[in-house]
Amino acid sequence: MRPGCRLRFDAYYSGGLDGNAAPTEPIGLCDDWDLTERPVDRGYASYAAGHLRDLVARYNPDVLWNDINWPDAGKDFGPDGIGIVFEEYYAANPEGLVNDRWQVPHQDHAASEYKHLQQRENAAVWGHCRGVGLSFGYNSVEGPEHAVPRWS
Repeated sequence: MRPGCRLRFDAYYSGGLDGNAAPTEPIGLCDDWDLTERPVDRGYASYAAGHLRDLVARYNPDVLWNDINWPDAGKDFGPDGIGIVFEEYYAANPEGLVNDRWQVPHQDHAASEYKHLQQRENAAVWGHCRGVGLSFGYNSVEGPEHAVPRWS
């Protein structure tokens, strides 16, 4: 790392899907993240808010990077609403950022991924996210031709 630089930590969370708490079918490859099978109730919103609070308390991430929406019942400023969770996050990390995948009015930056959501790269502030290969997990049948080219 260059002098004067510091490592920044992003915490990824999937607020829209949790295969353990609310099993759903795999989402497949599409640009339609308005999933009808995702959990939207207050109980799930409280469950997810608890996870975010734990991430912030333990790791103080520079970026809270959510994916696949947020439970509809938690899109408010209630005790476990994302509005309150954001306020707590910014109080703990005033320079923190949140992406646009919560599907709520507030965001600090837009996010594209692989070839999905590339229109978001027209935003004033945006970031691009992708795995090293064709997915975010290890795939033994992928070769070097599937990997992101090394940066020089």
